[in-house]
Amino acid sequence: MRRTAIPAYPLLVPDPRDAAIQDTERLIAAVHELVVALRANDEVYRKGLSALSNGTAIREILELTNAARARKVLADALANFEESRHQSRRSMITAGLEEGMNLTELSEGWGFSRQLTGRYAKEANVIPRGLPSRDP
Repeated sequence: MRRTAIPAYPLLVPDPRDAAIQDTERLIAAVHELVVALRANDEVYRKGLSALSNGTAIREILELTNAARARKVLADALANFEESRHQSRRSMITAGLEEGMNLTELSEGWGFSRQLTGRYAKEANVIPRGLPSRDP
């Protein structure tokens, strides 16, 4: 069996704008998934409220509404949304830095602190212009 040497550098480094586009598309899909889960949970809650108002035992309500499954579906959709939102912010900040924006401009645009913007940049391993390199 012949082995191919793996280069010490990445073969494909995505363009920051392309990464931001892909991550925003993923975020939109996660929003759609979350909306579907919220609507399904609204139905579960209404069904449970109706049964509760009619005096149905809690054990029966939990079984009737399949509350455990509804909770898991919503929790998974929320987690996926949060992760997608985080990743899209990180890639947008990376793209903004690549285009010459600074952390203050990005933080004002997003409406959150400069420190949080800096954390996103650090996670993405991007050093904003004007800041010292981490290399010795």
